[in-house]
Amino acid sequence: MLGHHRGSPVDSVEDRHRSFLRYAAPLNSEDGEAGTGTTARVIYTPTSTYVFTGFTTRLTDKEADALRATEGCLRVYPEVILPLATTCSPAFLDLHLGNEGFWTRSRFGSEVVIGILDTGIVVA
Repeated sequence: MLGHHRGSPVDSVEDRHRSFLRYAAPLNSEDGEAGTGTTARVIYTPTSTYVFTGFTTRLTDKEADALRATEGCLRVYPEVILPLATTCSPAFLDLHLGNEGFWTRSRFGSEVVIGILDTGIVVA
């Protein structure tokens, strides 16, 4: 997460993000891209620039440490992949794909019609 850039044009914000990657991963002499190969590159930049700016990138641990040490870098958040945590998953509902499971016996929900009636929001 980078510092505040209120109202900055998106192009200049993206250029600033790329400049941070130059500190984290020096230029590759072969292709002129930051980092080793295609590791360090801006993957996503949000378009809103009114609260804070940041970007998504893929870095090695060493590159992430270098980015953290860069002046102006407020925070580096690692990607965390969480397991599905819902009571609506097929495993939780015991909808196994084997011949004996309910899911198979019900023909995988074919010919099932689901209707939703949205009555709006009631403000009390």
